[in-house]
Amino acid sequence: MRCRNCSAMSDPFPNGYNFCIIVMYLSCYLISQVNASVHEYHNEGFIHRSNSYFFHGGSEGLYASKARIDADKPTSNEDKPINGKSFIRFESINFRRTKLSAEKKNEMQQKTGLVEAIIVEVRDRDKIGGSYLNSDAICCTPELAKNGSCKVGEVIIHQDPYNLNGPKRVQTFFEGQNEEASMGHETIEINSTGMYYLYFMYCDPELKGLQISGKTVWRNRRLSSWKDGTTDDIFCFHVFCLPCSRSCLVCQVCTILERYNAITLSHHSCDWSGNV
Repeated sequence: MRCRNCSAMSDPFPNGYNFCIIVMYLSCYLISQVNASVHEYHNEGFIHRSNSYFFHGGSEGLYASKARIDADKPTSNEDKPINGKSFIRFESINFRRTKLSAEKKNEMQQKTGLVEAIIVEVRDRDKIGGSYLNSDAICCTPELAKNGSCKVGEVIIHQDPYNLNGPKRVQTFFEGQNEEASMGHETIEINSTGMYYLYFMYCDPELKGLQISGKTVWRNRRLSSWKDGTTDDIFCFHVFCLPCSRSCLVCQVCTILERYNAITLSHHSCDWSGNV
């Protein structure tokens, strides 16, 4: 007796694994296209440490910006400012202090509270604070300011005049008795590859209770846009492409095994039916 279902069972399978493979390849493509991330803050508070208060705004591995000149593919004016650049951009960052804190200030005074955004690469973390001044303080005190090493009320940063890629600060001031202060749309370009941390900090204890809202955009230059044979592209390949390829290979092997088992079972079924 001929088994009528043999032809149907010889290709039993399997849209499930095929779908899995398609999804994996699409995921690999989408991952390779992602070159920016957004960190959002929703009325976040600050943590007291030493003589400072800080909020961790995020951390990312960023490649150094890279200038690109491509005569064959002219760039529009809108794209030129970010073409080939890595950066951290502050967008709609807003600081809100308590009403009690604001009322203690003189309404006619221009600067009545300072908040600093500090961007530091992990290798330069020891340049934040007064360790090089033999002090455990993070914020500059009147005593430390006597020799001109720092400014009172600011986070201490040991700047190296020969290294322009050291820690960077962006300052935002409250005015008068205003309860809110907003940062401008500031963009800090990254010119050295490394792991970067962002901290929002203040030194004035009267700002206790301060909250932060808004977002920052962290952009990595698009590695796949240059075919210059650098290790950056190789790194991108190993980080993203190889894991995805291996996952897809696992799905393909599973597909082959499932089909083999299904065909084997179908043949056994046919032989059994023919002998009946």
